[in-house]
Amino acid sequence: MENLEREFPEFVENENVSDVLDARDTEENAMRDAKMIEGSVCGPHGSRMLYARNTGTTRPIGITVEIKWIYMNEQRTESRVYTIYPQQQEYLGCPIPGPTMQRFDYKIVAAWYI
Repeated sequence: MENLEREFPEFVENENVSDVLDARDTEENAMRDAKMIEGSVCGPHGSRMLYARNTGTTRPIGITVEIKWIYMNEQRTESRVYTIYPQQQEYLGCPIPGPTMQRFDYKIVAAWYI
């Protein structure tokens, strides 16, 4: 009978390249490609327009953006989903758009490759 114990496992070559790509398609990597960037001034208080940008060069990403604000002394939250292609950006909004100083907070809470 042959001894089946080995010091190292046998190397099995995987010819399916998509398995290798799938290992890199994590939410963490997609989140790294999704960036919030500021644009030109908006509103009377000097806040800047916010954009979500896909800094990746090859694949579109989907993102979920959470927006929080206070209205009539109540916390409000809304989520929006965007598809952003490589090196493209999507306008999100202005954090302080008007004279009332009402503030909208934007945050990318999830990202994935499409």
